[in-house]
Amino acid sequence: DTDKAKELVDHQVVAQGFGVVVSKSLGITNLTKDQIKDIFSGKVTNWKDVGGADKEILLIHRTAGSGTRATFEKTILGGDKSLENDSLGATQDSNGAVLTAMKQNDGAISYLGLAYMNTQEAKDALTVVKINGVSDDKANICDGSYPFWSWGHMYTKGEPTGVAKSFIEFITSNDNTSSIEGLGFISGAEMKVK
Repeated sequence: DTDKAKELVDHQVVAQGFGVVVSKSLGITNLTKDQIKDIFSGKVTNWKDVGGADKEILLIHRTAGSGTRATFEKTILGGDKSLENDSLGATQDSNGAVLTAMKQNDGAISYLGLAYMNTQEAKDALTVVKINGVSDDKANICDGSYPFWSWGHMYTKGEPTGVAKSFIEFITSNDNTSSIEGLGFISGAEMKVK
């Protein structure tokens, strides 16, 4: 019901970074947005066309409707959903499934939440590529120069009061920064872009 939805107040509380990932053994460390679009649309099908070895590219998509995929479509594909060709490659519904699939084929490319890259297994197997030469460092997410990130939200019915207001204030406070960062997220208070 749209009238009820209008009662909701959106609070941007954390930021989450995402990464386009390839197998470490590929040696690919940077891709431009245009190269990523060409790869996921199927226009480029071999790593040699983007500076890598003569190896076929395997696309590992995320499930349509997932938040990770929606962020990829918005920030990397410029909102053009048709640039991700689901008829090529495979689709996986979780970060863990992406990692498993990528470990089985070192020509694979996918994308996942950077929080997942905190695991040793992911660090050992995957490289988060720079996008247009910009790395996924926290500072680059905070100033918006690294494009692949999104807000994490909390919603209240009307302006928050009492315990709800206190909870949101705590989540976004400097007192909670280490907890947020320990989970692989960035405190909303640290974001310079809104």
